[in-house]
Amino acid sequence: MTSLFNLRLIGLLATGFFCNAAYANCTVASTTTPASVLLGTHSTKVVSTGGITSGQITFLVQCTVTLGVALLGGASTLSYTVNNPLLLTHSTVPGEQIAYEIASNTTFNPTITTQGGSIGGSSFSLLSLALLASQNMRIPVYVRSGATSRWPRSGTYNSNQILHVSGSICTVSLLSACIGVTYPFSNNVTMPIQLEVSKLCEFISVTSDVSFGGSAFMDQVAPQTLTARVQCTHGDTFKIYANAGAYHNGTHRQMDRAGVQKIAYDIYHPGSTTNILTQANGYNKAGTGLAEDIVFPVRVIAGQTTPAMGNYQDTVRLVIEY
Repeated sequence: MTSLFNLRLIGLLATGFFCNAAYANCTVASTTTPASVLLGTHSTKVVSTGGITSGQITFLVQCTVTLGVALLGGASTLSYTVNNPLLLTHSTVPGEQIAYEIASNTTFNPTITTQGGSIGGSSFSLLSLALLASQNMRIPVYVRSGATSRWPRSGTYNSNQILHVSGSICTVSLLSACIGVTYPFSNNVTMPIQLEVSKLCEFISVTSDVSFGGSAFMDQVAPQTLTARVQCTHGDTFKIYANAGAYHNGTHRQMDRAGVQKIAYDIYHPGSTTNILTQANGYNKAGTGLAEDIVFPVRVIAGQTTPAMGNYQDTVRLVIEY
């Protein structure tokens, strides 16, 4: 029984003992590679959905000894903590911000979403995190943007993030306990992050047919409306206008019946019965970043002689500029 117990004890020590009794001074580089995290240029619509991910960024830990299982597989540790809020801030409008998260793998599991969050570990957790090359250890970092509640304002968004890196190299470990000499290291790593947001404005839907219905007399034709549902970058001005249509007479748009007779009508700015909507006199508005309805009154011009009965029509194109 005694011999069997001794054999088992020796086997346990053999699998849990890590030794490299060398002087292990380590330093952490103060910048990442590359030095800046550039998330690129994306439309406000794309940015609003989140998920814009950086390529791999790394920071370097350089030591005086070769790094491997003998040193890192035991009680050696390394972690990094996010010092600043995880927010990209607009360069000229500080109130405009886009959240982001930080991780050390492309699955973002685990991930850091709040200031003060950390990633790291010891033993084999550290080995799975680090990219080893002789006396160097590179820790990968990835950045991913979060979703926004509306299409964000166009422009440049920046974050001057700082990662506080700390850890220690243990020269002799027994399982997760350090029984040798511990060499601590720490430093702050600066990590500037930038995202460019480009403006966008889209029609979601537009009234396809505006019908005045049937009427025996021109003065009895009821006004109608043309509704454009749009979504445009928050804070950026856009312009909507209507072209002249197919039968404009120089003053008003007209509906035509088989090239024989016409009825004058027009499209007006929202809330107006006199301000005609044209390319030169378009409707200007600042986008909200959300879907919104813009209602344009459409009216038959008063004082016209009632033409012959029939179907009168015109085709008008609505245009949005931003």
